[in-house]
Amino acid sequence: MGSASANYIRNYLEDGTAVGVVKFSSTATVLADMTVIVNETTRDTLVNVVPTTVGGGTGIGAGMLKCGEVSYRFLCSAVLASKGQNHYWLYAIFPSQ
Repeated sequence: MGSASANYIRNYLEDGTAVGVVKFSSTATVLADMTVIVNETTRDTLVNVVPTTVGGGTGIGAGMLKCGEVSYRFLCSAVLASKGQNHYWLYAIFPSQ
C-alpha cells in the first residue's frame, strides 16, 4: 500500500494538486496537512510520510472523518488505501442545510 500511495503521489498527481496524508487503524492521525504540490521536493516530502508498514485494525470511518478535518478548506476527492475490510464501526451524523 505504501508503495502504491507513493507511486500515486509521484507519478499521477499534477503540480498544483493539494494532498494530505492520514494514517488510520482504530484511530486516525494526520501525517501531512494539505500541501500543494509545486515541485519534486514537495512530492518527496509527502512520499516520506506515507507509512511503509501496516498494522492494527482497520478503522475506515475514523480515517475518513480525519480526512474531512484536514481537507475542509478544499474542494477535493479522497483516495482510500486500506489493507482490508473495516474492523471498527464509527457512525457520523451530518445535518442537512
